[in-house]
Amino acid sequence: MVWKIVKSSLQRIHKAIRMCFWNIDTSIPKHKPFLFLKLPLVPFKLVTEFMDSNEIIQLSMCSYRLEYFLRISKYKLKKLNVHLSDKRLQYDLTQSNICSSIFFRKGKSEKQLEPVSKMQQLCERFVRIVKILYVYKAHLYYGEDNTILNIEYFSSNTVFDLFKCISALYSCSSVSWKFYLDILSTETMMHYLNLPLAEKCTGFSFLRGSLSTQLLTELLDKIPVSKRLEIGSDIPIDFKHPNVSFYCIALKYYITKYHSGKWITLNDLKSIRNVGCVELKSTIFDCSDVNQFLRYWVNCEEDMLELLELNLKEGAIIDKDVLTDQLITVHVEGASSTDFFIKAKNHKQRKFVLGHVEIGEDNSIGFSTWEAIGKKTRVFRILELLERKKELEEEISMIEKRGNRPGFSHFSEEMRQKNYKYEELRHLKISLNEQDHAGYHFEI
Repeated sequence: MVWKIVKSSLQRIHKAIRMCFWNIDTSIPKHKPFLFLKLPLVPFKLVTEFMDSNEIIQLSMCSYRLEYFLRISKYKLKKLNVHLSDKRLQYDLTQSNICSSIFFRKGKSEKQLEPVSKMQQLCERFVRIVKILYVYKAHLYYGEDNTILNIEYFSSNTVFDLFKCISALYSCSSVSWKFYLDILSTETMMHYLNLPLAEKCTGFSFLRGSLSTQLLTELLDKIPVSKRLEIGSDIPIDFKHPNVSFYCIALKYYITKYHSGKWITLNDLKSIRNVGCVELKSTIFDCSDVNQFLRYWVNCEEDMLELLELNLKEGAIIDKDVLTDQLITVHVEGASSTDFFIKAKNHKQRKFVLGHVEIGEDNSIGFSTWEAIGKKTRVFRILELLERKKELEEEISMIEKRGNRPGFSHFSEEMRQKNYKYEELRHLKISLNEQDHAGYHFEI
C-alpha cells in the first residue's frame, strides 16, 4: 500500500517535471516550472528512473546543474549505437526492450559554432522537434514520450562532442559505431577512427558500399582485436592480408561478422584461435568443408571458438553422411537428423571440449562449443566411451593383422593383449547400454 502511494506521487511529480521541457518543446504550454532541483537526492533519482533515455537527454539540456546531477546518477543503458554518415548522426539508445533514437542532421550555417561541452548548448541549435516513439524490434509508433531532435549544424568534431556529452549521462557496456560507407567519405571515416574516443567503443560496423583491399587492410590493422567487428560491405573475393602467414587476422576479433565471406578459405577457418563468435553470411563452403573443419577442431590442441555460424555456398545440399564422416557423434532425439554432438580429443588442455552442430534454415550451419559441466557432462561421458570403444576396436584389428603375418614370434603375448582388450570392450559396451542416455541416440 505504501509503495502504491509513493508510486502514485512519483508519477505525479514525473508529470510535473515534464513541464521543465517547455523551453525545448514549444508544443507544451508554458506553465510555472517545477522546482526539480529542490528535491533531495533520493527522490530525484527515483523520479528520473521513471524517465526514458530521451527524457533524460531533454532534462539535461534544461541546465548544466541538472546535467551534472544526471551524470552522477549514470542511468543504465543496455546498448548504445552511433550511426555515422556525412550528413546525419543518429543515436540509438536501448533500455530493456525499448529503443529510442536521436537524429542530428547536418545543415548549412554561416556562423562559426563553438564546441559542445554542455548539453544546454544544444537548446539554441534545434530547428524543430518531431515527436516519435521507437519500439525495439517492432513497428513504428507515434507518441509524446520520445523525440527526434534535429540540430542545425554539426562538424566532424561536433559529432564526438555530442558523443561525450550523451555517453556521460549513461552507464552502458555495449557501445557500437556504425559507418555507412555509401554515404560516408573515406576521409571522414578515418578521421573518426583516429580520434581517441574510438577506444571507448566495444564494436565497429561497416555497412553498405564496398571496401577495397587496401582500405580493409588498413581497418584491420587499426581496430584492436578485442573489439566486435561487423563488415556488411562488399569485400574483394581475393582479399588476403599481406602481413599474415598462418593466422587470418580478419578472424582474430573476439566477435566477427562478415556479410560477404566468399574470400574466406578453409585454412582461414582452421587458423581461428580463442575467439568468441564468427558469423559468415555467404561462403564458398559445402558439407565436405564443414566436415574437414570439424575433424580439425576435434584434433586441435587449443580452443578455437565458442560459436560459428555460416551459410553454405549456393546450391550446396545438406548431406548427413558427409557431415559426420570419420566423426564420433551423439545425436539428439527428436531434433533434426543432422543435429549432433562431438568432443575434442585433447580435453586436458582445452576449456570448450564439447561441440554441437545444428542445421538451420537456408543451408545455415551453427557450431557451438561448451564446457563439459552440468547437464553437458552426460553427453560428454557418452562420447568418451564411444571414443574409447573406437580405439579398442582399432587396436584389436591391428593385433589381428600382426598375428596373420608369417613368422610372427610374439603370438602368445599378442593373444593375451587381444583377450584383455576384448574384455575391456565388452565391459565398455555394457556400460554404454547402462548409461542414462534418454534424449540421445548413438550407435554401439
